[in-house]
Amino acid sequence: MIDIIHQHLHKYDELVLLTGFLNPRNIPLDKSVKVHMLKSYNRNSTFLRLYSWIMFTVQSWWLLLVKYRKAALYCISNPPFTILLGLLLRRPTTFLIYDVYPDALVSTKLLREDHFLIKIWNNWNKRAYSRAKNIFTISTGMKKLLSKYIQEAKIEIVPIWTDNSFLKPIPKSENKLINEWGLKDKFVVMYSGNLGLTHPVEVLIDLANELPLHRVEFVIVGEGAKKEKLQRLIEKYELVNVQLLPYQPTELLPLSLNVADLAVVTISNEAGQLSVPSKTFNLMSCGKPIMAIAPLSSELAQLLYTFKNGECFDLSQIEQMKELILTMVVDKSNVAQYKKKSLLASKEFTPKNAKRLYFEVV
Repeated sequence: MIDIIHQHLHKYDELVLLTGFLNPRNIPLDKSVKVHMLKSYNRNSTFLRLYSWIMFTVQSWWLLLVKYRKAALYCISNPPFTILLGLLLRRPTTFLIYDVYPDALVSTKLLREDHFLIKIWNNWNKRAYSRAKNIFTISTGMKKLLSKYIQEAKIEIVPIWTDNSFLKPIPKSENKLINEWGLKDKFVVMYSGNLGLTHPVEVLIDLANELPLHRVEFVIVGEGAKKEKLQRLIEKYELVNVQLLPYQPTELLPLSLNVADLAVVTISNEAGQLSVPSKTFNLMSCGKPIMAIAPLSSELAQLLYTFKNGECFDLSQIEQMKELILTMVVDKSNVAQYKKKSLLASKEFTPKNAKRLYFEVV
């Protein structure tokens, strides 16, 4: 969002950011931008997630109704209810869609497609999108999903990006976390990110249980609804080759991502066509080989097929995952090729993409 906002500096009399969390990394938000900190996103349960969505949307609606009565809107699909703001306030609106709702709720079986709430939400989407000045999304799969609400010609694809100046390769010899986490002379398979319901991270526990005698260490960094389940599985199998760690401070992100020899990105079968985990692009910037655990028809799989910087497996392919890990432990040239291709791929996903996310107010 900071990159997008910075593309619009000096174009308008005033820019205001409504957010629940501001993470500037190495590029602080310009001081001219007004910021309102609203309800932050809580991923720890379905109820808390829904509650935070509703509260953020209500707080935003009130501010826009009372304080910013003439403001045009640039709405992001997280939280998904912000799509309603353009409909309720009848103002020039641009949408940037990272996740397609309510389709995501149907795919994860939280609600049936014929549920009355889904039907109402679908109708809201059609009305909101038909009034939008611009609609952006991040992949061809999401554009196809959105076409049920609005004609494809109105939807523009702009890939997301990461900051290659902040996230870049760091040799293990210069990474203090290697020693702090006891990973010297280990081949590290790492997952870093949300431990949510659409991420089958527990597959890593199965892999760790299958590879107890090798110098492979599994590191899971993150928070979310599945964290307690993962801890129980680690204790159940008495695994000593798995570390379950909390999110790291932002300033340590370049170091923590560079701990990995093989980085894992996951997405469930149900969500495979609905999103591409943003961590994928961070890992590319760090030059990491990627092992995706996702449907072979997913957007994530297509990304790896295109750039050849990793491999994708579905949930049933445990033996193939083991084979990839063990091959990479002994074949450094294999690892080097994946690293090279990840770095090359990262050049396609830089902050320059933000320039394409223009904001029309008339």
